[in-house]
Amino acid sequence: MAELRPSLDVIERPTLVVCPSFETPYQYLVDDLGTRVSGLMSGLRERFDLAAGSVLFGFSGGAQFVHRYALRYPDGVSGCVALAAGCWTLLSGQAIGMQVDEGWFERTPWSMPEVLRSRDHAVRLTDRHRSTYWVVGCGSEDHPSRIESAERFRKSLVGAGLLAKGCTWSGGHDLPGAEHLGPVLKQVLSDACQ
Repeated sequence: MAELRPSLDVIERPTLVVCPSFETPYQYLVDDLGTRVSGLMSGLRERFDLAAGSVLFGFSGGAQFVHRYALRYPDGVSGCVALAAGCWTLLSGQAIGMQVDEGWFERTPWSMPEVLRSRDHAVRLTDRHRSTYWVVGCGSEDHPSRIESAERFRKSLVGAGLLAKGCTWSGGHDLPGAEHLGPVLKQVLSDACQ
């Protein structure tokens, strides 16, 4: 959370930031995690009288979680910023990315049947999906497979008629600095929470 604070300073609206911590392989919404998080988000919106939907942000494993969550639980999601994921699940259910290329799904915990089912989960788009604002990206010097798969995922969203913008920053597999991330978050909040 501390590394995000400078990026959040540019937001000019009341914002509730929730930063849960989960055990691996949380990236694949195992153990009914998606349903539990959906209930948590619904409760927070009600408790704090939040009219707009949530904007999800995830980096690396967090990006794997938020993009799958936003696709499976689109109600209440207005925006999704997913950066530098090691594996993306396309709308068709096809898994792409570094973890696929490097054979991660042949070893524990990635080889668990629940992980594989979740990884390969296809999504049928609804009107709610079409109103979610997406930002997908990667550092310019990150693993080549991360860069290629992030762009391929973004293009798959655009090809399905979803609003998905690309985001690239100078650097490797590090969270982008506030000078880059702050304006991205400000734009997503502006566009997603109108």
